[in-house]
Amino acid sequence: MTTIACTKKSMSADSQATSGASASSTTKIFKGKDYIVGYAGTESAGRKFVSWLKDRETDKPSLSDFEALVLHYDGRMEYWDDNMFPIEIRDSYYSIGSGADFASGALFHGHSTEEAVKAASKHDVYTGGRTRTYYVPVVNSGKSTTGNDDEEAD
Repeated sequence: MTTIACTKKSMSADSQATSGASASSTTKIFKGKDYIVGYAGTESAGRKFVSWLKDRETDKPSLSDFEALVLHYDGRMEYWDDNMFPIEIRDSYYSIGSGADFASGALFHGHSTEEAVKAASKHDVYTGGRTRTYYVPVVNSGKSTTGNDDEEAD
């Protein structure tokens, strides 16, 4: 699976994809026009959700073995799963995936989302690889900062 950790200001994800006894690297977190999205579960379901979320011009896809977090730039967090209806998260942080319990513990103790995913990777064999983090844009003197990567949602 994976670990996605989210606060109202940032979201982080590991990059390990696991299939049987094999592990490879993939991207599980993306930036949209006014949101950040990260998913756990099957790669195909996650990518379909990211694609649908970008334009929402088609009917909701039918997905299985899937969950996602959407962090809107206004700080709202939503949890999505196979039912394809958003559930608003009102807590200050939330985590999904196989390492969610470890990440949530780290967030509870004041660690960043990146540190939370790294903590999960120490204890969950299905979490690992590079940790990618995106931040909700902050406008300072007319300049917007959005994080350390520029990968847009497909």
